[in-house]
Amino acid sequence: FAPHAFVEFSNNEIIICASNQSRSGDQIIYQVFEKLSFWIKQEGHDKFVDCDCCFDSFNLDEGLACRKGHFYCGGNEGCIGAMVKEQLERMQHQDNAISCSI
Repeated sequence: FAPHAFVEFSNNEIIICASNQSRSGDQIIYQVFEKLSFWIKQEGHDKFVDCDCCFDSFNLDEGLACRKGHFYCGGNEGCIGAMVKEQLERMQHQDNAISCSI
């Protein structure tokens, strides 16, 4: 980043600060956002998909897709967790496979 610039992540917030006496503020802001945009794309944080169950938008790393390509938001509290809990008894008595509910 430019001299005296930083990006801080905390409590679901992104704080961007930049200052430099030798350049105009607009140039510094442009450079900071250009580098931040590059980082977001490089890390894949700009790839959002809609959950095929609850229809909310999520980053690709926040869920799973079935073999048919249906995306479910992840975690125990997400739609994939609800689907597994719903199928848990059948899974224990059959083949331990989760069936896509869509």
